[in-house]
Amino acid sequence: MSITGIAFQITLNNGIRLWPAKVFSKESGFGERSIQELGTIQELFEKDGCIYVQSSGYDFEGATSPYQNGLIYKTDVAYIQGPIQQYDSNDLSLDEVFSLSEAANEWGMKDGATLRKAIERDKFFQGEVRKSESVHLITYAAMQRVFGAVPPDKHKEIPFVFISSAFIEEVRLLPSGEIQIFKIPVKRTRKSTIPYDLIPAYEVFPGSLIIDKLRFFDNLRMINYNFNQVDYNPKEDRHNEHLAEALLAVKEAYSSDKKVYMFDHKGYQQVEDEKDIELILESPYMGWGEIDKDGFSSMLNSVSSEILGMPKIINFKEVSEALSII
Repeated sequence: MSITGIAFQITLNNGIRLWPAKVFSKESGFGERSIQELGTIQELFEKDGCIYVQSSGYDFEGATSPYQNGLIYKTDVAYIQGPIQQYDSNDLSLDEVFSLSEAANEWGMKDGATLRKAIERDKFFQGEVRKSESVHLITYAAMQRVFGAVPPDKHKEIPFVFISSAFIEEVRLLPSGEIQIFKIPVKRTRKSTIPYDLIPAYEVFPGSLIIDKLRFFDNLRMINYNFNQVDYNPKEDRHNEHLAEALLAVKEAYSSDKKVYMFDHKGYQQVEDEKDIELILESPYMGWGEIDKDGFSSMLNSVSSEILGMPKIINFKEVSEALSII
């Protein structure tokens, strides 16, 4: 295979996946050779509390997510995996080109339907996928970029380490009063003047449901933390119960043809009623925006989801199975 180097895959606490991530020390910035060992990255987090990262960013659906190269703090990172071999779609060998069924099998998918939808939604870059007569061909590098750098059956072969094991118990005060969003001052009082809390992580409207991405994953972090306590009972964990309610609300939303949105925390805070959603979609606070049933189902069944602990949510299996047949 045409290996272009090694990199790390970094999953942030907000669900964004960084790949291919080149990691540097705080002192060097990008001025020296990137770090090659996972243990060295752990040492830097312990010493400096942060690392420099140069990477692209992707959401759970494999769509490009805005990411600014620079410092990443320990509290931003869920886990890091690597080093991982990085391949180049512009310099291929035959071993790096798959049919859709071969690629689906390698990445643990039932069939090539998910890949066909990804092609229809323009998730792949030029040169990553092409049609030869009636057969679609896709590169290994494309699968790494969109569906995860490491195929599921190879996950145990690549070292990974959890960085943030629990929610940082701090009060994050939000701005109140006049908030400049789209060039016009918008007055918000119901949500934006209260201290940050983990709950609620979602809100239901007549024709839609919105999810606060930050709160959703902060609740998940608390579930993981509580899960390791002696005599843990998920039904007595308010964070677990709340995410179970959120997943049930998602299932009911898709069943009744409502739209489901995942917004960054700032965007979620600005939604007072349903008409605000369109404004948020035009703002810098979009997050993932609308997420359809297949996209949400892919998120639940992704390798990242399993590592982040989503299967620990009380009704995870029930909702995951229900979404597959809606």
